[in-house]
Amino acid sequence: MENPFSLRLLNPLRLFQFIWHLPNFLKLFYRLFRDPRVPIYLKLSLIGGDTLCS
Repeated sequence: MENPFSLRLLNPLRLFQFIWHLPNFLKLFYRLFRDPRVPIYLKLSLIGGDTLCS
């Protein structure tokens, strides 16, 4: 079975795509945190997911 977190997945094209979309993801997270319609538990799950991934 192949390791899904291997460095082989970060080929130059995928790295470029990640960097290209990164500003959009940051804007999305910022807007979700500022939106009063989003419940607090969903905001906390975004923080939790971010800390688990880093």
